[in-house]
Amino acid sequence: MAYGRTVLNVACFYTIAAETHHLPQVAVKAHSTILSTTSRTTLTQTFSNANNYIIEEATYVFPLYEGVSVVRFKATVGERVIEGVVKEREEAKQEYEAAKDAGFTAALMEQTLEAADVFTTKIGNIPPKSTFQVDIEFIGELKQDLQTEGIRFTLPAELYPRYGNAQVEESDFDQNKSGFEATVDIQLPEGITIKTVQSPSHPIDVSIGNLSTDQDAAPSFSRASATLSKKETNLDTDLVIVITPSKTGDPTALLETHATLPNQRALMTSLVPKFTLPAETPEIIFVCDRSGSMQSNIPDLKRALNIFLKSLPQGVAFNICSFGSRFSFLWPKSRLYDQKSVDEATRHVATFDANYGGTEMYRPLEATFKQRLHHGYNLEVFLLTDGEIWDEENVFRLINEASEKGNGDLRVFSLGIGSGASTSLVEGVARAGNGFAQFVADGENMDKKVVRMLKASLFPHINNFKLEIDYEGAGGESDDFELIDAASTVVDFESEKSEKPKKATISLFDTSAKIDDAPPPEVKPLPTFAEQPYLQTPSSIPPLFPGSRSTVYVLLNEGAPHKNIKSVALTAPSKYGELRLEIPVTDVGRGTTLHQLAARKECRELEEGRGFISRAPDADGKTGAARFGPVWDKIIQREAVHLGLRYQVANKWCSFVAIEKMPDGTEFKAGSTHEKAEGSLYSDGYPLGSARGGAAGGGIRKAKAAKGFGFGGLSFRSKSLVVGSAPPPPPAPAPAARFTPSAAPAPAARFTPSAVDAICTRGYEMPAQSQPVLFGAAAAPPAPKPSLFGGGGGLFGQRSGGGLFGGFGSKGSSSKGSAFESSAPMQASDALFGAAPPPALAPQPTGASPALFGRSASPPGSTKRVGIQSSSPPVAAAPPAASAFTFGSFAPQAEAAEVSAPSSSPLETLTALQRFDGSWGWTADLERITGVTFEDAKSAAPSIADDALPTALAIAYFRAKLADDADVWELMVGKAEAWLASKVINAEVAVEAVAKLIK
Repeated sequence: MAYGRTVLNVACFYTIAAETHHLPQVAVKAHSTILSTTSRTTLTQTFSNANNYIIEEATYVFPLYEGVSVVRFKATVGERVIEGVVKEREEAKQEYEAAKDAGFTAALMEQTLEAADVFTTKIGNIPPKSTFQVDIEFIGELKQDLQTEGIRFTLPAELYPRYGNAQVEESDFDQNKSGFEATVDIQLPEGITIKTVQSPSHPIDVSIGNLSTDQDAAPSFSRASATLSKKETNLDTDLVIVITPSKTGDPTALLETHATLPNQRALMTSLVPKFTLPAETPEIIFVCDRSGSMQSNIPDLKRALNIFLKSLPQGVAFNICSFGSRFSFLWPKSRLYDQKSVDEATRHVATFDANYGGTEMYRPLEATFKQRLHHGYNLEVFLLTDGEIWDEENVFRLINEASEKGNGDLRVFSLGIGSGASTSLVEGVARAGNGFAQFVADGENMDKKVVRMLKASLFPHINNFKLEIDYEGAGGESDDFELIDAASTVVDFESEKSEKPKKATISLFDTSAKIDDAPPPEVKPLPTFAEQPYLQTPSSIPPLFPGSRSTVYVLLNEGAPHKNIKSVALTAPSKYGELRLEIPVTDVGRGTTLHQLAARKECRELEEGRGFISRAPDADGKTGAARFGPVWDKIIQREAVHLGLRYQVANKWCSFVAIEKMPDGTEFKAGSTHEKAEGSLYSDGYPLGSARGGAAGGGIRKAKAAKGFGFGGLSFRSKSLVVGSAPPPPPAPAPAARFTPSAAPAPAARFTPSAVDAICTRGYEMPAQSQPVLFGAAAAPPAPKPSLFGGGGGLFGQRSGGGLFGGFGSKGSSSKGSAFESSAPMQASDALFGAAPPPALAPQPTGASPALFGRSASPPGSTKRVGIQSSSPPVAAAPPAASAFTFGSFAPQAEAAEVSAPSSSPLETLTALQRFDGSWGWTADLERITGVTFEDAKSAAPSIADDALPTALAIAYFRAKLADDADVWELMVGKAEAWLASKVINAEVAVEAVAKLIK
């Protein structure tokens, strides 16, 4: 992607003669209801057509969090309300185009083919002087936040440019925004209280006890409501809200009966595992994004890596890969963890910069898998990225294949950094790699997440979890068990079971044969299979990690027993003994929520190349593409379409289409014509005067929209999306057109799509900072944020605002009657509710290079949105060679730099001073931090050897002064305790003796 981060906001626009015009935004509202660990959100966006003519088509693109299920789509155009219905993608598109061309009001909502978290909406035939409103309702699972042990809700605000090709168009505009209203109601089960509600991204007001929709109900600590502190808040980053309940992760199993489909039930099992097994010593490779877009995140990335490095246990092997549009490894092969390798890696990390160009992820991951050690080592990969690419499917396919070849000895964990991170990419990578994903917003602390992810990577590989369903008998006792095994539920392909007649012998010399009349090749239908009683998703239950939420769904179809379900059980064998958990089932009655969540999850599995049919082997053990060859993709698409239509959820191959009814109240049919499309329906009261081209007959002109796309989010800075001058009057049509002729004849009735239709390719090899900027839009990179460990705050600092991984904080937000003050800094011991937005970016340095195409770079501190608006595709720099990767640092001369312990934060300093084996030596920094001299320590514990004394003192200091950060240093201190125990007979007595000296 282009150097630096260019934010592209949602814009609804139409195009006349290749010129894009943006419609004014009237309002944006979002209302979300959080029920336990799921959410339901209604997003309402309202635009205005202030013109005197019909806009034939308006388009906008918007983000949604990956994995959500869009379950309702409604458009209100003028006085017309049209409800969306899910149909197969091409069928929906054809119906929309037919209705639009016939003059009917129509709308279409599609998931983009390149990313599962980006959607496009088109509205056809918008009346003049009117507003139109789009309501989108979606449901989704909530993530477990490892930093706070809470539930994390995210509402994506913007789309950021992504590296690669996409069928979406960028648009250059500076929009005025009307403001964004967001309300989040929280309803937890009775008996579970809400401890905290906070936002690391925006100032919020919190009301405990009631929901916004039911203010008169009796107050309860299980309910709360949160709103943005100010309506005019610029939602320029994702809205993140974290709820900390009194109890988290208790296992639940919910059973839902479908509201309309007969004999159809859905079962959801969810838990945050809590169990321990001995840690292992795998090979660990850190794959680090060092592309230009990571510039502001590099300081925090470096410090996070230092925590990783010092927390690794002895016995592991490790390596570091840096990538952008090229990639490099620290070493050709991973090395054993010892003092020499740790020192070399630390010096290497100190040289990190965002100097690797664009973001190309496939090749570095491919090289990582190829260069693994094997030899008894499991492989754990950590991908740390802002996730800004389009080419997701190939990355998922690569990880799927590597995981299958590894037979369960490979896992991939992913950390999405910043608000621009693609949720579909980061989550999809973790799913494909049998790991889990976490996200950090701009300004959010993530130290505990880093350590939790590392602990998960050391957890034994257990890959064969099974789900059992226990049916209830007549007397309430267990009646029967059903083991849900995805690999055995879809083997009966009907096309393979059918009896094939014996074929007649064909003569090699048939005098009656007509060579030129040979029959055409036989077109075989796609293999079909009977619907199975159970559909489990994910089909292969992923590994369970302590502290990370896991959810499994089962759709119980017609063939499943129609009995009450008593409980479900998760089981798995391991070398340490059988793992088992039985969970009672709660019947939640009739509904569609669980069915739609399950259907969307299975569709996502199919989109990523997995799913329930991918695990069905034939007689030779072949599965998926190996079994069905080139028709495999068509089989996957067919099954995803079936699920989308049956449960009315949008996916890659199913879209929502909404069309107004016929004048007689019946559904629209292709070939129909709107009776009033040419006459008084829209023209009454909206005369087209000379300012619009002097229409003679009062007919309605339609502005044909080129099929480009507008990017964006829900962050609106000003009151209008219109840019440049007012749109010119549409050219007059030809005599046969629907438009009334004007004085200036035009060669055609409709405007032809221009180069606006061209695919924009984003993400190029980045020039050096001293070279010209590619499009003249990106200034020099911003200055680094305040020190992560310093007084300005950061990864382990206690601050309100600052760098990417700083703690929750607030610069002053009103509380509006909340029982908790939201304006106080959100430090460990401070207010529970509310948080401040992250601080503004540091001013950019002056002296930016000249632009490639003559435009000067943005001035320091400029926040101007930059886009690509051109009649031809942009000129890209030459891509790097496919084999362009190196070993070692980008700046080898810096590798010799000595590792010096910073003095800003005790935690960071002690981390840097710790040796690979967990011990510390006596240094001036250790004495300064603890306030204990060597003589005093020796006097307090005279029996302890001199080389063990500093380690005992460091352990005592961590416990006494850094207890709030225990989740961060637990692995480091655990390693230190093991080392001390090997040197001192009674290590705990030694620690307690020196602890008395710490003030």
